[in-house]
Amino acid sequence: MNDQSSRTLASRGARAKAKEWGLSFRSAYTPGRIEEFEKAKAGKTGTVGAVALDLKGRLAAATSTGGRGMEWPDRVSDTPTVAGNYANKLVGVSATGTGEEIVDFALCAKVATRVEDGLSVAAAMKKSFAEARKRKYHFGAIALGRDGRFSALTTTPFMLWAAQTVDELTISL
Repeated sequence: MNDQSSRTLASRGARAKAKEWGLSFRSAYTPGRIEEFEKAKAGKTGTVGAVALDLKGRLAAATSTGGRGMEWPDRVSDTPTVAGNYANKLVGVSATGTGEEIVDFALCAKVATRVEDGLSVAAAMKKSFAEARKRKYHFGAIALGRDGRFSALTTTPFMLWAAQTVDELTISL
């Protein structure tokens, strides 16, 4: 969006902007989406998150969520917010898990703030996840620092992740 005062739109505001751009409204409740929801209930979908560091030292984070499926209309969860996906000049962080808990905890922004305050990526993640476990939150995250060091942690029993460097591929199952 060229209007820098707006970052995220939902509900009537999103529909109004879409109409302004000449786009028509379409329901998300299509036969295909309903089928995706049924597959998700069977455990056949999930979040894909990525953090990357390029040769010029620039960091990026991206998150694509499978969602829970058939969420409340106009719900905005963690993925499009700094709570669930964030990168700055020092760290990139991508989260997965219960979106409302990620937002309540401001997970990715919290990790980034701790790195900005001088903690290493590993220490920022460790501190954040220790706090999250005390609250019994259900999420995980991957984080990558400008120095190329990364951390992947979860409060849940299981999170798939991988890391690729020039020299090595690490996969956690």
